Amino acid sequence: KLRSFVIDDLSQFIANISQIQEINGTATIPLYNYNSQRLNLQIGLLGGSKARVKILEEQHTRYELSDVLDKDPTVLPFDVANLTKESVILVPQDPLEHYVVVVNAGPPFTVEFYLDNQLKVVLNAKRLIVENTSDSQAFNFDVEFEGATKLYGLHHHSYKLALDETADGSKEPFRLRNSDVYDLNSTMALYGSVPVLYGHSVNGTSGIFFHNAAEEWIDISYKGDRPSAHFMVESGTFDMFVLFGPTTQAVVRQFTNLTGVAHLPQLWTLGYHQCRYSYMSQEDVKYVVAEMDNHDFPMDAIWLDIDYTDEKRYFTWNPESFSDPVEMQKNLSATNRKLVTILDPHIKVDDNYPVYAGAKGKYFVKWANGSDFEGICWPGVSSYLDFLNPEVRDYYASWYAYNKFNGSTETLAGVWNDMNEPSVFNTLEITMPFEAVHCNNVLHRDIHNIYGLLQTKATHQGLIQRDNGTKRPFILSRSHFAGSQRYAAIWTGDNTADWPYLVISYSECMLSNIVGMVFCGADVGGFSGKPRP
Repeated sequence: KLRSFVIDDLSQFIANISQIQEINGTATIPLYNYNSQRLNLQIGLLGGSKARVKILEEQHTRYELSDVLDKDPTVLPFDVANLTKESVILVPQDPLEHYVVVVNAGPPFTVEFYLDNQLKVVLNAKRLIVENTSDSQAFNFDVEFEGATKLYGLHHHSYKLALDETADGSKEPFRLRNSDVYDLNSTMALYGSVPVLYGHSVNGTSGIFFHNAAEEWIDISYKGDRPSAHFMVESGTFDMFVLFGPTTQAVVRQFTNLTGVAHLPQLWTLGYHQCRYSYMSQEDVKYVVAEMDNHDFPMDAIWLDIDYTDEKRYFTWNPESFSDPVEMQKNLSATNRKLVTILDPHIKVDDNYPVYAGAKGKYFVKWANGSDFEGICWPGVSSYLDFLNPEVRDYYASWYAYNKFNGSTETLAGVWNDMNEPSVFNTLEITMPFEAVHCNNVLHRDIHNIYGLLQTKATHQGLIQRDNGTKRPFILSRSHFAGSQRYAAIWTGDNTADWPYLVISYSECMLSNIVGMVFCGADVGGFSGKPRP
């Protein structure tokens, strides 16, 4: 719908520059069109060659994203220069900053971002649409990259590093909606979403980070005056950071200055990890470890998928096949190996299961009528913890304690958060429906893409508490968003044992690195299928 929307003259937004005000440190300019829509353009100048742009209704009820930024950036004092009805220039007072922001009234209005007198990025309102009704809070906008020859970003897709043209209709737009799928060489959504876009050429790099966790479709165009991206966003707030560069390294550092960096990985995590779906008993585990030694094959960690649990109840052990997990971990630690166990966000509906019983009716994502949301996943009927709620994160973190996750020891040094898009088997797109409700009546459609980030944030908290802050946690997550690097490593997901999947894993992890997710891996032998010798 949004891709084919026609913008008429009455819909074009104009910036009423003569009414510019400084409010809470940001430049605020009223926007209007002849369809009686009224918006506010807010521009904050930030240190380190960054700027922040918001577009909001005067009395908005949109969800504003939390938990993604490492810290809330401080706005810089600014001067207003060359003020006319047609344009205005915003200049940071800090002499170390060499950028300016120019707002042109239009119609349509544009915002131009210059570094050292060179145009870098343009926010063009020629196709700005803002819907705000009872059933839609969608919006569209265009960003252009002056001087760029290629665009990069929009992780995660099983796709080559540089983004191809999609606006000509040859391909679907790049989609960001965390999903339990793996389409090879596709613009369709995968497990993670990092809405960062870089415009690059041999002369420099600039970028934008769109701070929004709703579903997005992005059309890429190399036609017109400069390469551009047309964003079509399901809901939430227009909140965009501009990264002036001028180099690729500078742009990446500007982005990670906003969203944080990964901590130094433990030495063992850089070694060989042995993982499969699935080891069915502790005897299987000990046999594999012994055979690795017999064949002089180095191995630093072995991983357990869902079958170690008691009927897919996480934080438990199968009483028959993993009857002595402490002894198994001693067997591993004797040769300095580590154990990593899977802990998914879906919780089996079972009143005799303490994790479920303690959360029932208060800590799960809900339907609009207040009942707990239930869907089908590995345990059967399951409910899903509402990690947006800090109380729920505290509750979940508490289960990592050695005296609550009985049978866990220090050898269980890593945690694998999987299926956290979240995956729901009995829904149309195998994920949580957008009408599900989180704490404070936030709709799932507004925060879908950070659900996995929020689970890893809670897991990170739990491991820190478990070890009294003495050890760096190791967490691997399938679902991720901008900022996930503060808590977890990622892998590329459920690939297939075939050459094209091995090839594409390099592009996936290289792109992961330049959008801040520096610890990325892939199933070398494939998840599905059997690799040929």
